[in-house]
Amino acid sequence: MSSISSKTKVTLNTLTALKAKGERFACVTAYDATFAEIASSTGIEVLLVGDTLGMVIQGHDSTLPVTMEDILYHLDAVRRGNVGSLIMGDMPFMSYYSEGLTLENAAQLMRAGAHVVKLEGGRWIAESTRLLVERGEGRAGGRTVLEGREHRRRVAGRVGGRAGRGGGRRRRRSVEQRQPAAVR
Repeated sequence: MSSISSKTKVTLNTLTALKAKGERFACVTAYDATFAEIASSTGIEVLLVGDTLGMVIQGHDSTLPVTMEDILYHLDAVRRGNVGSLIMGDMPFMSYYSEGLTLENAAQLMRAGAHVVKLEGGRWIAESTRLLVERGEGRAGGRTVLEGREHRRRVAGRVGGRAGRGGGRRRRRSVEQRQPAAVR
């Protein structure tokens, strides 16, 4: 947790300011209103409603069976319990395989309470990312996190990006080293 007050509403601008000061911030996974309220009231900056709910809550052996409806249900519960944390909604497997589907599903997540939307992928999601940014969403990091309209300021390369890490060379990282942009 950072030096910001638990009463402060966290935005991507808040996270950018923390990073600029060299402070770290916390991101925890939440699936229900009770945990969201506890975590956000103690100062956790970011609540992730992730596709890991498939394993943690539903008992699956992977995240593949998780649907948009599952994420939306848990996102709505987390939104109701949240008292100021930034909420990140994960786009589950195959929910962003085309540009149109990406736009539709990102909008659903944001209407349900996500302040940012998280996609995982490489060059194959570049066009979807471009369309989301073009339509008024911001972008942060190498892994894509798209901010909502109420947090319009673009922070590409500043929150979780490669700024200050030297050169434009792409770093190879193992799967274990990869993290969502907002938590690096």
